[in-house]
Amino acid sequence: MAVGDIISAVAPGLTLNFVPAAGVEIIIMYSGTADIGFIGISDGVTTTQSLTQYSTGGLGTYIYKVGITNTNYLYVAATNSNCGYSGIQIK
Repeated sequence: MAVGDIISAVAPGLTLNFVPAAGVEIIIMYSGTADIGFIGISDGVTTTQSLTQYSTGGLGTYIYKVGITNTNYLYVAATNSNCGYSGIQIK
């Protein structure tokens, strides 16, 4: 990947961890689930839930700008639905 590249992923009914390569920085601009789920930042030991989202019977989306690195990366969890994210590489 190069600076300016768009990154994105969608996964069916599971947990997504997006860990950029060492030295790479990404700004996540969107993530969502199709049902109840949450989004956070993880370091592999601790996961925050400060970016929590919940939706019952509808699309749960969260639009924001949060930076992730190889050390503190994106965690998206969906219990029984699809989940995904999109962002852009800045370094």
